[in-house]
Amino acid sequence: MDPFRLGPGMGDAPTGTAVDESAVRWSALPGERSYELRAGDDRIGELRWATRFGSLAEGDFGDRHLSLKRSGFLAPQVVIRDRASGAEVARLHAHTTHSRLEIVGGGVYELRRAGLLVPAWKLTTVDRAPVLNLEPVEERGRLEGGLVVVEPPYRSAPELPVLLAASWYFIVLAWFEEVAVLAGDAVLRAASDP
Repeated sequence: MDPFRLGPGMGDAPTGTAVDESAVRWSALPGERSYELRAGDDRIGELRWATRFGSLAEGDFGDRHLSLKRSGFLAPQVVIRDRASGAEVARLHAHTTHSRLEIVGGGVYELRRAGLLVPAWKLTTVDRAPVLNLEPVEERGRLEGGLVVVEPPYRSAPELPVLLAASWYFIVLAWFEEVAVLAGDAVLRAASDP
């Protein structure tokens, strides 16, 4: 399998096909919580959950094969491992206002919402240099995908598959939890109305 990279000649498209290297998009696949990552017409990655309600997911990005698993309640974390070796490659520490993503032997990043009422997310370095901008797309209450803008210095970064996988994984889980909370609130309101 080809190594992961943004640019022409990836995935399903013929070699030499031009793609926009600055923007990629996540799109929902049929079924529950499965998404593919595309650059133009090129399929360059996939993230899928093992079960509908579980937190175990697998990601494939060229020759990078990852597993992602959330654990913890009061201090949730997402551990990202290489599926072949089982070695931890990154860890995302979830916080109420922002989350910290630490790449083993690499950089440290912050994932946070772009604003209080804005559904978009930003991944930055700890010095606030932009890395990824992620804008989820919702249709009838379902997360259908999202647009991802990759900043130029990170388009060929070896950690890009991990950054894309960890950020989208976290956004999908956060979306699912927010929808569950809103549904629970609606049920409680309906039950308390005379």
